[in-house]
Amino acid sequence: MKTGTDWGTYTKKQQLAIAQLVGGTRQYGQFISLMENFDDYVANLNKSMSQTDASVLEQQYETTLDSLDSRIANTAEAWKRAFSNLYDEDGTKGMLSALEEAGNLVGDLIKGFGGISGILGTIGAMLITKIPSALTSVKGIVTDIKDSMNPARRIARINRDVDSMRDQFNAY
Repeated sequence: MKTGTDWGTYTKKQQLAIAQLVGGTRQYGQFISLMENFDDYVANLNKSMSQTDASVLEQQYETTLDSLDSRIANTAEAWKRAFSNLYDEDGTKGMLSALEEAGNLVGDLIKGFGGISGILGTIGAMLITKIPSALTSVKGIVTDIKDSMNPARRIARINRDVDSMRDQFNAY
């Protein structure tokens, strides 16, 4: 109430600062309008208080709160019901059972290989069989790069390719 009664004593800059602080960016204009018409607000408030018993106003306020609380509770319950339809207990149990079976299968597989040492040995053996062919591929790539950088080797490779094509053509 003090801000409203003292509103006229503040400078325009002070009024704008107070309005921004109290009303924020969205209610700023409404706050300034309320303060500029504060006398009308007080007159209307006094008129409503004199014409209506204060207990009636309190009862109306309580009714509004009860109504608001019940609306919030009803809204929350409606959303709870909506989302509870998304949850399927049987489907979730089935998914968890499948995950359990997969875990058991992985455990049995590891056990079948003889534990981690057996798995590492198997992976090592697989890599050893693949390394020579990989090295051969790398050697071929390196040779191709080296040949492409040397003009004499490039000409020799082109002649080799031409001879190979000629042999294939003559084979037909």
